[in-house]
Amino acid sequence: MMSPFLGELIGTAILILLGNGVVANVVLKGTKGEGAGWIVIAWGWGMAVFVAVFTVAAFSGAHINPAVSVALAVAGKFPWASVPMYVIAQFLGAMIGTTLVWAMYYDHFGQTENQDLKLAVFCTGPAIRNTQAAPACDMVVGARTKLDNVPWTRRPAKAALTWLASYLAEQPIPDLNSGVRVLRKSLVGRFTHILPSGFSFTTTITLAMLCNGYHVRFEPIEYRKRIGQSKIRPRNALQFLILIIRTATLFNPLRLFLPLGGVPFGIGGAKLAYDLSGWNVSDGAIMGLLAGLIIWSVGVLADLTSRTLLGLGR
Repeated sequence: MMSPFLGELIGTAILILLGNGVVANVVLKGTKGEGAGWIVIAWGWGMAVFVAVFTVAAFSGAHINPAVSVALAVAGKFPWASVPMYVIAQFLGAMIGTTLVWAMYYDHFGQTENQDLKLAVFCTGPAIRNTQAAPACDMVVGARTKLDNVPWTRRPAKAALTWLASYLAEQPIPDLNSGVRVLRKSLVGRFTHILPSGFSFTTTITLAMLCNGYHVRFEPIEYRKRIGQSKIRPRNALQFLILIIRTATLFNPLRLFLPLGGVPFGIGGAKLAYDLSGWNVSDGAIMGLLAGLIIWSVGVLADLTSRTLLGLGR
C-alpha cells in the first residue's frame, strides 16, 4: 500500500516528466518533435495530468500541485495538518521529474542556442510581452489618434479591417497601416517573401510581427490634414481583406479555422439534437458535424505546417 507522501511524490514526478518532456521534445533542437507546435504540447500535458492522476489518485487523492492542496484546505475539504507533507512531496517529485527531463534531453540542451527555448522547457512566459514597459522594441509605430482626416466613405471599411486584424493578431491594433514607424532591418528580411509588391507593406509587416510575438509598440501621434490625395480607394478594401486573411492564415491559422469550423459543427450539432428527439438522425446533421471536423483538421494541419516552417526559418 503506497503512502500519501509517496503517492504525491510519484504523481508529481510523472506529471513533470511527461509534461516538461513533451515541451522539450517540441522546442529543443534535433528532437523528433522539433517545431511540432502547441497542439502537441497541449495534448502531451493533458496526457501527463491524466496518467499522473490515474496512477496515484487511489493513494493520495492526486493533488500533484501545492495550489490544489492549499485550495482544498481553504475550502475545508482537506486537513491543514496534511498540507506541509503534501507540499514537500510535490516539490520533491517536481525536482525529480525536472532532473529526469534534463538528463534525457541533455544533448539537445547542448545543441539549442536559444536560451529562451531552454527556459521554456521548465517554465512559462508571455507569448506577447508587455511592450509598453519594454525598453527595447522590434518595431515602434506612430498610431494616429484621430480619424478626422479619414473620409467618411472609408471609415466603416477601415474600422472593420482593423477589428479583423486585431482579432487575428490576438491583441488590439490602434493603427494598422500607419506609415510612421521604425523597425529592425534584420527582421524585415525574414518576411520579404510575403511582402506585397503593391500595397500594403505596413499592414503585412504589422501583422507578421504581431503574430510571431515580436515586440511592437504603438505610440500615439497627432497628424495634420493630408496634402494631396490618397491612392487608396474604397474598392481597395477587398484587397486589404485578402491581404489580412492571407497573412494571418500563414502565421496564426487556428484563429481563422476554429470559428469557421464552429459554424457548420454547431448547426450540425443542433440538428442532431433535434433529430434525436424524434429518434432519427438526418444526413444534414452528419454532414454539418463532418464539415466542422474537416475544417478544424485543416486548421490543425495548417498550424503544424506554419510552426514547422517558422521553426526552420529561425
